[in-house]
Amino acid sequence: MVDHLPSETMEQVIVVDDNDGDLYLVKLCYEEAGYSRPMLQFTSGREFLDHLRCVRRGQAPNPHIVLLDLNMPGLNGLEVLERIGDETAPETMPEVWMFTSSTDPADRERALALGARGLVVKPDSMDDYVKLFARLLQNRN
Repeated sequence: MVDHLPSETMEQVIVVDDNDGDLYLVKLCYEEAGYSRPMLQFTSGREFLDHLRCVRRGQAPNPHIVLLDLNMPGLNGLEVLERIGDETAPETMPEVWMFTSSTDPADRERALALGARGLVVKPDSMDDYVKLFARLLQNRN
């Protein structure tokens, strides 16, 4: 196991992606890497924003790291990112990473301008997903 924190103090990881195949692969790689932090998955930006409303009301733990798909139907990732601030107090703002297959520099610039920590291109292999989680979670213990 990578984490040694008691479960009630573990930081929560959230993945928001409309592609069930990507969600399955992310969860599989996360578990294969041995991470024990709780992971929640949402298939739309609206579902995730609803979850943040529950967090604000004290009905759910605050997420710490969010991988947010850029290209989703309904609200896209950038639109969700714009709204996160409305649902989250500044001191509990999660660390948001845009998660995409796009390599367009304009997407990265817009995401950073809206408060994302960065833009992560979706990995091509399970090994690369494991490395991604190691990088995102390395200083979070």
